[in-house]
Amino acid sequence: EDPWRRFDRYCDIEKEAASTFFVLPFKNDPGRTVQGMAPQKRASRYGVAELADQLSILVSRGSEIGLHGLDAWLDSFKGRQERDEVTRVMGKPYPGVRMHWLYFAADSPKKLEQAGFAYDSTVGYNHTIGYRAGTTQVFRPIGATTLLELPLHIMDTAMFRQNHLNLTDNGAKESVSRLIEDAFMFGGALTVNWHDRSIAPERLWEDFYVWLVAELKGKGAWCTSAGNAVAWFQKRRSAVFQKIDR
Repeated sequence: EDPWRRFDRYCDIEKEAASTFFVLPFKNDPGRTVQGMAPQKRASRYGVAELADQLSILVSRGSEIGLHGLDAWLDSFKGRQERDEVTRVMGKPYPGVRMHWLYFAADSPKKLEQAGFAYDSTVGYNHTIGYRAGTTQVFRPIGATTLLELPLHIMDTAMFRQNHLNLTDNGAKESVSRLIEDAFMFGGALTVNWHDRSIAPERLWEDFYVWLVAELKGKGAWCTSAGNAVAWFQKRRSAVFQKIDR
């Protein structure tokens, strides 16, 4: 068993819950910044084609696949190429995207919409947790007509890396518990980003993820994929109220 390939372990932990696995389209491609080439360390040593068999198993278990975009935030043509690669490998299109390293710009919603995405889940912090978008609600970002934003609130690396918050497990539980309380008090979606490496020997953050999933389920939360959450908000946004005078 490859201790770094932990997709099955996520299914074991989540059981009937559904995750979205955002996957990079191309290997050895760092993508770009506004100024030029992104740092080489942003490049991945895998592309979606190498994960095809495992991803198909995840889909059969109820999980969703999304694009972990490289240049889609910057260039709608590149965004379509990246989305098409996931579609080619998986045999069907998927509507969602989250940008690698959370790259984003003011006009990214428009670029992502032009590339054919129905939702994005990039707007969150790299170095801390909380409400970068100021909300737990799915919303239509400025510049978009149909694209919806599912904001990101909790990321493993932001909590546990030494050069970020560098929290202990108890400190992370305290911080996350406040966000959970907010979600149950005010409603909305609390979005969690946990990397595949984070329940592997390199990081060993599995125990916290097990606790987090159990804590949410114990409170009756609907633990579901990004696409399902966005679809729920789309349905709610389609409601129309009419006044009838009697």
